[in-house]
Amino acid sequence: RSSDLSIAFNQDTHPAVNDVLWACSLSHSLGKSELAAVVPLVIKSVQCAPVLSDILRRCSVPTPSLAGLHGRRNSGKMMGSEKAPLCQLLDAAMTALDRTST
Repeated sequence: RSSDLSIAFNQDTHPAVNDVLWACSLSHSLGKSELAAVVPLVIKSVQCAPVLSDILRRCSVPTPSLAGLHGRRNSGKMMGSEKAPLCQLLDAAMTALDRTST
Protein backbone atom coordinates (compact mmCIF):
# COMPACT_ATOMS: atom_id res chain seq x y z
CA ARG A 1 0.00 0.00 0.00
CA SER A 2 1.29 3.42 -0.91
CA SER A 3 -0.04 4.89 2.34
CA ASP A 4 2.43 2.73 4.24
CA LEU A 5 5.43 4.09 2.37
CA SER A 6 7.20 7.19 3.60
CA ILE A 7 10.62 8.27 2.41
CA ALA A 8 11.65 11.35 4.39
CA PHE A 9 13.89 14.18 3.22
CA ASN A 10 17.07 12.49 4.45
CA GLN A 11 16.30 8.90 3.46
CA ASP A 12 17.85 8.63 0.00
CA THR A 13 19.18 5.20 1.03
CA HIS A 14 15.77 3.92 2.20
CA PRO A 15 15.26 0.26 1.23
CA ALA A 16 12.18 1.13 -0.84
CA VAL A 17 13.92 3.69 -3.08
CA ASN A 18 14.80 1.08 -5.71
CA ASP A 19 11.21 -0.18 -5.72
CA VAL A 20 9.90 3.35 -6.23
CA LEU A 21 12.39 3.95 -9.05
CA TRP A 22 11.41 0.66 -10.67
CA ALA A 23 7.68 1.42 -10.44
CA CYS A 24 8.21 4.86 -11.95
CA SER A 25 10.38 3.45 -14.75
CA LEU A 26 7.77 0.82 -15.51
CA SER A 27 4.90 3.31 -15.59
CA HIS A 28 6.98 5.68 -17.73
CA SER A 29 7.69 2.92 -20.23
CA LEU A 30 3.97 2.09 -20.42
CA GLY A 31 2.93 5.65 -21.24
CA LYS A 32 2.01 9.08 -20.01
CA SER A 33 -1.34 8.08 -18.52
CA GLU A 34 0.27 5.28 -16.51
CA LEU A 35 2.96 7.65 -15.26
CA ALA A 36 0.27 10.20 -14.40
CA ALA A 37 -1.41 7.58 -12.21
CA VAL A 38 1.80 6.81 -10.30
CA VAL A 39 3.19 10.34 -9.79
CA PRO A 40 0.61 11.49 -7.21
CA LEU A 41 1.33 8.39 -5.12
CA VAL A 42 5.06 9.05 -5.32
CA ILE A 43 4.64 12.70 -4.38
CA LYS A 44 2.51 11.69 -1.39
CA SER A 45 5.05 9.12 -0.17
CA VAL A 46 8.45 10.58 -1.07
CA GLN A 47 9.75 13.82 0.42
CA CYS A 48 13.41 13.20 -0.44
CA ALA A 49 14.64 15.73 -3.02
CA PRO A 50 17.42 13.53 -4.46
CA VAL A 51 15.00 10.64 -5.00
CA LEU A 52 12.35 12.88 -6.58
CA SER A 53 14.92 14.53 -8.86
CA ASP A 54 16.26 11.13 -9.90
CA ILE A 55 12.75 10.02 -10.84
CA LEU A 56 12.25 13.26 -12.75
CA ARG A 57 15.53 12.80 -14.63
CA ARG A 58 14.71 9.20 -15.53
CA CYS A 59 11.22 10.06 -16.71
CA SER A 60 12.37 13.05 -18.76
CA VAL A 61 14.18 10.89 -21.30
CA PRO A 62 12.59 8.60 -23.89
CA THR A 63 12.28 4.88 -23.34
CA PRO A 64 13.83 3.42 -26.50
CA SER A 65 13.40 -0.19 -25.44
CA LEU A 66 9.60 -0.01 -25.58
CA ALA A 67 9.17 3.04 -27.81
CA GLY A 68 8.37 1.15 -30.97
CA LEU A 69 6.26 -1.62 -29.46
CA HIS A 70 3.06 0.35 -29.11
CA GLY A 71 3.24 2.26 -32.38
CA ARG A 72 2.66 5.61 -30.71
CA ARG A 73 3.37 8.69 -32.79
CA ASN A 74 5.18 10.36 -29.90
CA SER A 75 7.20 7.30 -28.90
CA GLY A 76 10.85 8.03 -28.33
CA LYS A 77 10.34 11.74 -27.80
CA MET A 78 11.54 13.37 -24.64
CA MET A 79 8.81 14.14 -22.17
CA GLY A 80 9.37 17.73 -21.09
CA SER A 81 9.24 18.65 -17.43
CA GLU A 82 6.76 21.40 -18.27
CA LYS A 83 4.11 18.79 -19.09
CA ALA A 84 2.00 16.96 -16.55
CA PRO A 85 2.76 14.66 -14.77
CA LEU A 86 6.41 15.72 -14.77
CA CYS A 87 5.57 19.29 -13.77
CA GLN A 88 3.98 17.88 -10.60
CA LEU A 89 7.13 15.89 -9.96
CA LEU A 90 9.33 18.94 -10.57
CA ASP A 91 7.25 21.00 -8.14
CA ALA A 92 7.50 18.26 -5.51
CA ALA A 93 11.28 17.98 -5.95
CA MET A 94 11.72 21.74 -5.65
CA THR A 95 9.49 21.86 -2.56
CA ALA A 96 11.43 19.00 -0.97
CA LEU A 97 14.72 20.75 -1.73
CA ASP A 98 13.42 23.99 -0.27
CA ARG A 99 12.31 22.21 2.92
CA THR A 100 15.71 20.57 3.39
CA SER A 101 17.69 23.77 2.83
CA THR A 102 15.73 25.95 5.27
